[in-house]
Amino acid sequence: MAKVDQQIVKEIRSFDFVAQSIWPFIRWIFRGMIAPRCTQCVISSRVPYVTLTNGVCNLCTDYNKSLNEEEQAWREKYVAHQVKELDELLKNYQGKGRGRYDAIVLFSGGRDSIFMLNRLRRDYPGLRLLLMTWDNGFYSAVSLDRSLEVAQKLDIDHIRFKPSSTVYKTLYRYTLRNVGQKGSYQTVDRLDGTLNQFLGFYYGYLMDIPLVLAGVDFAQEQIMQFHTYYEMPFEDMCSRTLLDRMERRSGFKIKDIFSEEDQKLFWDGTGKERGKIPRYILPLVAWRPDKGSVEVDREIGHLLPKKDSSPIITNNQVLAVMTAIDIKTIGYCSFEPEFSEMIRFRENDPVYWRNIFELVELAVKRRFLLETIIVKVLRKLGLTPQEVRLGE
Repeated sequence: MAKVDQQIVKEIRSFDFVAQSIWPFIRWIFRGMIAPRCTQCVISSRVPYVTLTNGVCNLCTDYNKSLNEEEQAWREKYVAHQVKELDELLKNYQGKGRGRYDAIVLFSGGRDSIFMLNRLRRDYPGLRLLLMTWDNGFYSAVSLDRSLEVAQKLDIDHIRFKPSSTVYKTLYRYTLRNVGQKGSYQTVDRLDGTLNQFLGFYYGYLMDIPLVLAGVDFAQEQIMQFHTYYEMPFEDMCSRTLLDRMERRSGFKIKDIFSEEDQKLFWDGTGKERGKIPRYILPLVAWRPDKGSVEVDREIGHLLPKKDSSPIITNNQVLAVMTAIDIKTIGYCSFEPEFSEMIRFRENDPVYWRNIFELVELAVKRRFLLETIIVKVLRKLGLTPQEVRLGE
């Protein structure tokens, strides 16, 4: 299996090279085969609620109108307030955990998590961190290797947790066959991402670690959880609220998918000892870094080589399958609204993602570049293209 994973990495690198180095010079040849996109946030015109006027989508138009001086001043004040609060919180927790650690860092080894970790390490040296990386059998071999290298370089305790059950394989097999019109972002990715969060809560609680830190962006949190604050409401952590919200948004019930034992991995705070339930903190929501900036590249350059900095290289292998299903089923990649929102908030690079989304759309329609990756990932899952509506 390791050989297959390395082959997938090699093929994704090839796709990324074509997207960034070749596609910009030949896209005009294929302009009639791909959807027009917003010139600002690059969202596809095929997203149902998106309309383009003079090349700009209605979402960007509304956002641009909101950027008056008074509103901008309020936003800057709000951000500064969150940064100050978060700074005080992290300083106050340094060395205060009841056990060996003050915080679990959900650490993928990708760009966002490395940026977050580097800043935590620099600004809060007294915060005793435990890095936790989930090795679910489908994460990028690059990010898994990078997570270990970074942990060793920064001399931080690190656990690479590999579930003993088939929970992730079960998750992907079921959800990929039942994506429907919601798209894979609200179905496959919602269950996958939520389970990653829940495992952090689960082990934070078991190990009596007071904080769980994750590299979720401001725009991601706004879309996924409907709030723009850097901390999950603690009452939600003490109830079934997060689990109920996941099931409601995805349309799936975990009891229909997972064994009784695996269902325990999905966080339900009901009946748990409140004093041991961790606080869930999202530093990037407060910091709101411009991740395409030279400053950010400089901050993480010593930990993440440029050749490994592309998000699609360090992302989940199943992403290629999800994207292909979306384009075949609903006509666009269902991740686009989130990524376009992040571009509006300067959390993503519009040039990079325009290249990726355009080439992905063409590659799926013309069955090249991504085809062998998709086949390999489906084979690992024991699925055929026909089972996920990708067959002819």
